[in-house]
Amino acid sequence: MRQPGRIARTFIAATCAALALAAASAGGAGIAVLPGSPATPDNLSSQQWNLEMIGAFQAQTITGGSPDVRVALIDSGIDPGHPEFQGRIDTANSVSCITGTPVKDPTGALWRDNVGHGTHVAGLIAAGDNDFGTVGVAPNVELLIVKVTDPGLPITPQAAACAFKYVSQQNVDVANASFAVDKGATGSADPLDFFCATDPSDAGPVSMGLLMGPRNPARRRARRWCRVRQRVESPGSAGR
Repeated sequence: MRQPGRIARTFIAATCAALALAAASAGGAGIAVLPGSPATPDNLSSQQWNLEMIGAFQAQTITGGSPDVRVALIDSGIDPGHPEFQGRIDTANSVSCITGTPVKDPTGALWRDNVGHGTHVAGLIAAGDNDFGTVGVAPNVELLIVKVTDPGLPITPQAAACAFKYVSQQNVDVANASFAVDKGATGSADPLDFFCATDPSDAGPVSMGLLMGPRNPARRRARRWCRVRQRVESPGSAGR
């Protein structure tokens, strides 16, 4: 399972914080605001530089989110017994989509996180305001878990399609999916993984794939490969 980097996760958190502030501001504009109480930092929040950078703690003085807001976590699942999420997981409707078909399990066994990534992302989004550990961007919201992977298991197009279709039917307000889909064996390496823009021999149609945006994971991998290749191929590069 290929994971996006820290920047992508911080961007997601920033988006959630912006939504919280927008909802709070809406009250002054005569727009109905969902019920929600402010949140306070937990005992390890001084280490949460990412929340500080996006203004999440400032937003939480207004609201920590609303329990009426449902956030879908499409990932490797969650630890259903984790104290940071106690009472805020929709266990009745959380599912595993690994097979391509949503399977419910109120016990949490089928959507338990055996990788750790899903629980980590859930903590960024909604770790509880409980004076212990860290606090999420929106610690009052409800979580709907949709599991799409397990250790050593790639996220297939079938699992991803199952997850997004299921979430679309569950009255979800926000959906988070921090992963890339493995399209399966192609018989050869992905050319974007080995693209080097400074090499004239790599110019051509392949370069068009890098125009999808600077945060495209394939583009980041290509840049890393390019730096390695330049060190190996450049004269006098030994020892660098």
